[in-house]
Amino acid sequence: MELVDLKVFAAVVENQTTTKAARTIGMTQPGVSKHLARLERDLGGQLFQRRGKYLALNDYGKFYYEKVRKLLSDVRELSNINYGSASPVGELKLGLTDAATLIITPPSLIEFRKLYPGVHITLDVDSSTQIEEGVLSGAYDLGIVTAGSKRHSRLEEEALYTDSLDALVAAGHHLARRKFVQLEDLADQPLIISPRRRRTRVLIERAFKEHKVKIGDTIDVYNHSAAARLAEAGLGVAILPRQSIKEQLLFRKCASVRIAGDPLRRTLSIITKKGVDFSEAVKRFHAMMIERGKSVSA
Repeated sequence: MELVDLKVFAAVVENQTTTKAARTIGMTQPGVSKHLARLERDLGGQLFQRRGKYLALNDYGKFYYEKVRKLLSDVRELSNINYGSASPVGELKLGLTDAATLIITPPSLIEFRKLYPGVHITLDVDSSTQIEEGVLSGAYDLGIVTAGSKRHSRLEEEALYTDSLDALVAAGHHLARRKFVQLEDLADQPLIISPRRRRTRVLIERAFKEHKVKIGDTIDVYNHSAAARLAEAGLGVAILPRQSIKEQLLFRKCASVRIAGDPLRRTLSIITKKGVDFSEAVKRFHAMMIERGKSVSA
């Protein structure tokens, strides 16, 4: 039995298939199966029962998984100890939405790096759904996502701040002369917005529907900076978070127009997996982000 066998075992438990576990830990599926078979041989029995295409722990597996989870937590804590220094070392794995990357995270990362230079940071930018899956699988220590209508039962979710979405138009656009617009004023405008099935897009479509306004032509864009460039070029009206628009106005010849009544509002939340013993570095960054969220809200 080796440490890698235990890590593979935990990955299979968290991902429920050997294929997903292999992707999570950067190993081939046959490699995962090999390590799992060796662990079962060394422990003297099968650890899983198959339920369709998924693997679920049997009673024997549940008994060992609790002990393996504690052992792996101790190993992570050991790797994060820096003898003779109060500053933590180790790794901080983050999954962020584009909005979180542009608005709230950079100042915290700068402060964190100054205080804890020994911590290696990895950062991915993806959709909220993919980030949630990454937190559940252990690919990320924590994520920052656009909050959905339902909370995942295996995730802890804490609201960071709530932001409104406004319109960003080219400086010469006819709406640029206005301070406020109604959703009805955007009905005949090409909208540059978050792609379909993204949470921000769902939020926008729901608000238009509630106000009985039909969305016309759309240009789907994943990146806020790209959306701002398209608006600046005169291709349409970009619908972006207010905090993000403040950043874009520093670099582009655009005008910000608020939507009367703030009908488009979304909340950014920080998520972690329930029951996980985090390293000191992760705990400190988590606390730092909560404080940053309070300052943004204020």
